Amino acid sequence: MSSKEFNFEVVIIGGGPGGYVCAIRCAQLGLKTAIVEKDQLGGVCLNWGCIPTKALLKSAEIVEYVKKAEDFGVKVGKPSYDLAKMTHRSRDVAKQLNQGVGVLMKKNNIKLFSGEAHFIDSNTIHIDNVGNLTSRYFVVATGASPRQMENYETDGQMIWSHKDAMMQQSIPNSLLVVGSGAIGMEFASFYNALGSRVTVIEYQDNILPTEDLEIAKMAKRHFESKGIKFYPHSTLHKIDKGKKELTAYIVDKKTHEIEAIQVSAALMAIGMVANTKNLKLEEVRVPVDKQKIIVGDFCVTQQSNIYAIGDVNNIAPSLAHKASHEGTMCAEHIAYMMGKISHKPHQMQYSNIPACIYTNPQIASIGITQEMAKKQEIDTLIGVFSAQGNGKSMATSEMSNFVKVIFDKKTNELLGAHMIGPHVSELIQIFSLAKTNELTANEIIATVFAHPTVGEMIHEAVMNAYGRTIHM
Repeated sequence: MSSKEFNFEVVIIGGGPGGYVCAIRCAQLGLKTAIVEKDQLGGVCLNWGCIPTKALLKSAEIVEYVKKAEDFGVKVGKPSYDLAKMTHRSRDVAKQLNQGVGVLMKKNNIKLFSGEAHFIDSNTIHIDNVGNLTSRYFVVATGASPRQMENYETDGQMIWSHKDAMMQQSIPNSLLVVGSGAIGMEFASFYNALGSRVTVIEYQDNILPTEDLEIAKMAKRHFESKGIKFYPHSTLHKIDKGKKELTAYIVDKKTHEIEAIQVSAALMAIGMVANTKNLKLEEVRVPVDKQKIIVGDFCVTQQSNIYAIGDVNNIAPSLAHKASHEGTMCAEHIAYMMGKISHKPHQMQYSNIPACIYTNPQIASIGITQEMAKKQEIDTLIGVFSAQGNGKSMATSEMSNFVKVIFDKKTNELLGAHMIGPHVSELIQIFSLAKTNELTANEIIATVFAHPTVGEMIHEAVMNAYGRTIHM
């Protein structure tokens, strides 16, 4: 089939942060582009994840500020909460951004098809209620869905999915969160701030199992000081449903003891599963592993004209900004393969992708942890700096701030950075720039950081790795 006989040059399946960014970049590069979305443009991230949860967490952050107002000489009285209004605001934010993505599709002359797609052959897909569509290239960007726990079907009332947790109209007296990853801990932080008694179960020995152990332990202490209770190395044995409460039976994996607790609601937050089930990838001989599409360089699958980006592929981490960057890279690689551009795009460096958890305090990281470095037998230099030595942290009473850096002792290469504090998701970009541009410790030390700022802690932590700390 010649290119003139295709309906499009590129069709993206999925309109989330990977898919719609890929579509825009394809259009910018002069490719005739279409996007297929079965639900809402923006995907889970924009509609039910990254964005609306941050709107809710901002409300919780304001609540926490009000609680401490008297420490700053401001008298406001005891705060009251309107969860329905918080929820309505978060939905409004998501709606505005969803509409904005639609505007971007029209602006860039990208054809939008509504419906679920599956492959007929390597150049043809079928879209429900639309029909067949042909394209020279396809990019699969179907994302992921919450993993369902066996025997615990969510009902939106007492047993919640993450979507249910965003749509509640009243605050539960008590909440059980199953899973202490980013999703679980963000909702634990949110409902704890609003007054719920929150309990968290974690299968691993430590909460936030993908984070640096020192940071995870520090975060646990902060959360416990706010009243959150943790059951590490534990599993949910069963839940008995009453008229107004749930009885949850928690098993300690080490002692095998079972403890029963009563809660108003339970949130299941045990991770995500890639959305590959209905794509009929077997028709185009695209292999999957644990439901994730296997890809190579530039996110190309075994079928050279089919790409897979974001949570649906087998490359970690599963993050919205990773998907968006992959979308841009794929678009440029397709344009290069079609002769639209002369230069081959750079392959992504996945170790340079930052990760953020928007609890209070926030957690942010990039690169390897101290435990990973030890496992890889890398000789390292570790630098740390805490809020006690930072004037801005003390002035704002943000004493949870802490920065940890990991350098290769032989080369002075920045291997990893890990942070905790109210606004570290904004500061981690400094380390992203440093790693991407391969800055050494000496180059970071030679950089002038503004005073007074929390960012100065980055400077001090790097100097601490080399015995040069000034304020500690």
